[in-house]
Amino acid sequence: MSCIPQNVSITSLIAEVPLFLGLKFSELTEIASSTRMVVAPRRETLFCKDEPCVGLYVVVYGQVKLFFSSPFGNEKILDVFGENQILGESALFLGSNYQFYAQTLNDCILLHIGKQAILDLVDQNPLFARRVIGNLSKAVFGLTENVEAYALHSGRQRVINYLAREALRDNPGLLNWQATGAEPQDTLRITLPTSKGVIASCLNLTQEHFSRILHDLAVASFLFVDGRDIHIVDLAQFRQFACLLALQPESKQSNDWRAVAKYSPPSREIDSRVAS
Repeated sequence: MSCIPQNVSITSLIAEVPLFLGLKFSELTEIASSTRMVVAPRRETLFCKDEPCVGLYVVVYGQVKLFFSSPFGNEKILDVFGENQILGESALFLGSNYQFYAQTLNDCILLHIGKQAILDLVDQNPLFARRVIGNLSKAVFGLTENVEAYALHSGRQRVINYLAREALRDNPGLLNWQATGAEPQDTLRITLPTSKGVIASCLNLTQEHFSRILHDLAVASFLFVDGRDIHIVDLAQFRQFACLLALQPESKQSNDWRAVAKYSPPSREIDSRVAS
């Protein structure tokens, strides 16, 4: 696989993961001694529901989806994990089996860290233990926000909120172009990080519904779609959506639909499409 890092040690890869930032070199090398590199092609199953958890996976390169699967082959994607994100924390610390499936969306490189090495580090390093607790708390918070979104907000609100989050992640200067004296953009391009079907499932939508929402927003001259590229046409209004998201605490931005739900756009035509 061409994406395999050359002359990069497992210790240095672990040191770049946010969960392990600030660890002593001796602690990093101890973790590395219980770590193996996993090279997985697209659609490789990393673990199945009800399998015992024997360690954590760290995504070095690529994307991994977590999902449920019915006996009839239907899937519900819980989330998509990318670079430096960690899979399996809850099952590891509960000492339970996995509650879902994990499968690669493309060619991936991962690190698998043995369970006992993580448990030992939690016992020895209170700051690391607090960081683990923080990660787990964010996950619970995110699930709560997702349930609120599915129950209270329309599909269009969820889609626009998702696009606003992606825009803020890829364009940090989206909201402060006036302060920097830069020329305002006429349009904004957002490249979807994965397929529309995967994104739709994460937003609790069918792929057909997701595509229909994009079509309706295109008819309203809010955006247009070119493959995975979403071009925002009404950038002034979109900035207001993004601004409301930016005002939220960082921990809420990843799953907070409330900003879009409370916002009333100035254009009645687009407002009716977003809120329906």
